[in-house]
Amino acid sequence: MKIEAILEEWMKSLRSILVFSLMCVSALLAARADSLSISLASPFQTGLGGEVLTFDATVTNTSAGTAFLNGDSFYVDSPLAAQ
Repeated sequence: MKIEAILEEWMKSLRSILVFSLMCVSALLAARADSLSISLASPFQTGLGGEVLTFDATVTNTSAGTAFLNGDSFYVDSPLAAQ
């Protein structure tokens, strides 16, 4: 009877490990990133404080798969300085 209890606990542990492993694998498959190339049309702009600068860009998918940009946006707080 004690062996049955040990086997039952072992099977529960094995099942928990299997479920956890499947969750990790599915998360890794869902959280992948495709490669993108971004080229700015006018990368060097200057402006006064409080002025809004707009950058136009061409985004190219460099991977074999489909890349989704569902509502992606990017904002930068001032001061922004790039060298």
